[in-house]
Amino acid sequence: MFKIREVQKETFERVKNAILKLLKIHGNNRITHKALNWFSKLQQQDINDKILLVIAIKNNNLIGVCLFYEYGIKEAFITVHSNFRNKNVGKKLLEYCITRLPKIYTRIATDNIASLKLAFSCNLVAFDIFKGPTGKPTLILGAKDWSKDDVTKIKEE
Repeated sequence: MFKIREVQKETFERVKNAILKLLKIHGNNRITHKALNWFSKLQQQDINDKILLVIAIKNNNLIGVCLFYEYGIKEAFITVHSNFRNKNVGKKLLEYCITRLPKIYTRIATDNIASLKLAFSCNLVAFDIFKGPTGKPTLILGAKDWSKDDVTKIKEE
């Protein structure tokens, strides 16, 4: 069994490098360079109530991470270690975030079937489509108290 933990400001620096390594090795090149660059520059003092960072741990090893910055309008990503996929790690991480936030948004390229399956399994709703940063058609999905009014902010990010 694995545990889900919120990363607090005080513990961020301790786990940051492990999270970056997980994103780079197990993100299957689905995490944008912009997101990786933003996260690599993130520092302890930047962690605030606009950032929800949640990790999955098994035997003191990081096996998954999920982040929402300003409900996902600014940034959102999820990555699970390849050895722990299809074991509900991603689903538990996403469900945890959904329970903690009043609304969430994410952008998923239409060819990213695994992420789309995960989002739909957690009842996210696709409500818009645009050309993403890689040039691919990308869905915008939301959960809970989402609003189409936020879409322009999401497309600009």
